[in-house]
Amino acid sequence: MLSRLLRGLGLLAYALLLILAFGLAAYTSFSGFVRSGVTAVPALRGLTREDAATALADHGLELRKVGEQGRYDDKVPAGRVVQQSPDAATFVKRGSGVNIALSLGPQRVEVPALAGKPLPAAQAALSGTGLGLGKILGAFAADKPPGSVLEQDPDPNASVPPSTPVDLLLAMAAPGGRSSSGGASASAASSTSATRGWRRGASCASSRCPGIR
Repeated sequence: MLSRLLRGLGLLAYALLLILAFGLAAYTSFSGFVRSGVTAVPALRGLTREDAATALADHGLELRKVGEQGRYDDKVPAGRVVQQSPDAATFVKRGSGVNIALSLGPQRVEVPALAGKPLPAAQAALSGTGLGLGKILGAFAADKPPGSVLEQDPDPNASVPPSTPVDLLLAMAAPGGRSSSGGASASAASSTSATRGWRRGASCASSRCPGIR
């Protein structure tokens, strides 16, 4: 009876010793984990490169790499962080590195010069630049080939967002095909008057402009 009791106490002591050993190992591992530390990655979007590096350092992290190729963004100004990896609020070990990409700002394209071009060529130039064709108006111009561009809006070399529509004012043949000096003068005067005010709503739509195909 006594031997059984002693054996039971021995097994109990052994079990307690195992529990204590496992507990101590778990505590040591957890303590090391806490000492090494984890932290949440801060949100860097919109910060300058220098401010992003400072924010990371405050969390025990470091700026590892800045992307060589930036990204266009309509909301984030050029030179500020537009993307980061790991993402904000991700838990990482202290001392980890964070990669960022900087914004190039809103994407812009340059409006081509279209004056003197026939409508198909103007359309091709706009399409090749990533711009759209806007309103097409017409004005009498005796000294210009019918259907050629007299004016455009926005102006040539203007910097605009992609897909911006460009309005065109096209030359129309003089009514009745008059070619006398008096008719040419009248047509020139009509053209000058129209081109001065075409951006306020001018002459006619292309489908109703004589001489424009």
